[in-house]
Amino acid sequence: MTAAMSEHLQRLAQALDVEHQALVEHDVHALIRATGAKLEALRALDSTPPVGEAEQLQALAERNRANGVLLSRRRR
Repeated sequence: MTAAMSEHLQRLAQALDVEHQALVEHDVHALIRATGAKLEALRALDSTPPVGEAEQLQALAERNRANGVLLSRRRR
């Protein structure tokens, strides 16, 4: 994994952490910022897809799905 790829994955992980915290705390402004950061990280990863990082990507995908569950519960 290149340093740039590692940085992109780290940025995505951090954005997911902030997004989760914003959902738990019902902080709309933080959620908007975190979602923007997540989308930026995903765009960067999309432009240079990671190779050999299936486990880390799977873990990040699971965290994203968990955040989606929290968001759907919040909307009810």
